[in-house]
Amino acid sequence: GLVIKNLRQMTNDLKVIGPAFASVGSELPMAAKRAVEVLNEATILIKAMEKSVFIRGSVKEVRDEEAQALRRMPSSQKNSESNSVNACENVK
Repeated sequence: GLVIKNLRQMTNDLKVIGPAFASVGSELPMAAKRAVEVLNEATILIKAMEKSVFIRGSVKEVRDEEAQALRRMPSSQKNSESNSVNACENVK
């Protein structure tokens, strides 16, 4: 009864949503990657602002701390985190 009705509704909804995702699907991985880069950069900026009103010197200090933290991480986590540190270094 109710389960079948809900399943039928979900199927109809997916028929509508499916083509919309198909049209932007190829852009989603790049958009997600860029969103992570932006969040990482925002985190560094906020950490720097916490340390000093003079952001320029503090950003370098925070980046150095992030690089040191990356060196201390287990190798299984380094690959996912190294991209964020590299992205942050490109913004200098």
